[in-house]
Amino acid sequence: MDRKQLLGIVLAALAGFFWGSTSIAAQFLMENCGFGAVDLTTLRLAGAGFLLLTYTGLVKRSNIFAALHKRKNLFDITVYGLGLLVIQLTFFLSIECSNAATAALMVTTGPLFVIAWTAFAEKRRVLKVE
Repeated sequence: MDRKQLLGIVLAALAGFFWGSTSIAAQFLMENCGFGAVDLTTLRLAGAGFLLLTYTGLVKRSNIFAALHKRKNLFDITVYGLGLLVIQLTFFLSIECSNAATAALMVTTGPLFVIAWTAFAEKRRVLKVE
């Protein structure tokens, strides 16, 4: 196993760990520190955006505004951003209304609902590949 593969495995494991601990941390912050779903959504998205832009600007030495020069990119960024906002807000609202375990199950089963809806909307069966 080479160094890149090992790094990939470590990063994937860390991603799973951090993803799993997010709902527990959010529930703790909501119950003990007075945070709401909107507060945590704002912090999470703004923090992630800041980290990604900082990484792009400092480490990759790329122009962080280059993507904004094309009109099509603006539309794609807006749609993607709104989608992320809805997904994250729904995740934190489900924690706020129930608990971390329920929210984690809902997030995990979400793709199944997307596959089922797509098959229903296209009037076809769910494919094995899906």
